[in-house]
Amino acid sequence: FGAAEAGAATTAEPCSSGPSESDSDTACEEFGVTEVLALPGNRACFDCDASCAGDPWVSLTHATVICLNCAGAHRSLGVHVSFVRSLMLDALKPSEFKALLRGGNERFLEFLSERGVPRRVWQALPPEARYYTPAADLH
Repeated sequence: FGAAEAGAATTAEPCSSGPSESDSDTACEEFGVTEVLALPGNRACFDCDASCAGDPWVSLTHATVICLNCAGAHRSLGVHVSFVRSLMLDALKPSEFKALLRGGNERFLEFLSERGVPRRVWQALPPEARYYTPAADLH
């Protein structure tokens, strides 16, 4: 783990205590939402840069925050390409929150850049083609 990952793992601790009652699950979800949105870049949609603060959705496959419009595009790709959930409406598992805390929009951007896909190239691709690239397949 890098320093950021170690910090994320530490802050996610309340969600990792094993089976819990529904009240604890609700507290865990509220804690997770706040932490996920606090990660660098997670207030804006990874795909189109629209604000996600009011209605954040996530691609659990890529650990990115996306807007409602892009969530629809991701859903049309199929769950084998991008598994999408609402951060506010769906009940995410503690393990899914942990994955989101280890990822995030900035981390996925870094991942793509390290594989030769800078942001400008990613955004130049049609949305339906972006997640079929070799770099996205590796993530």
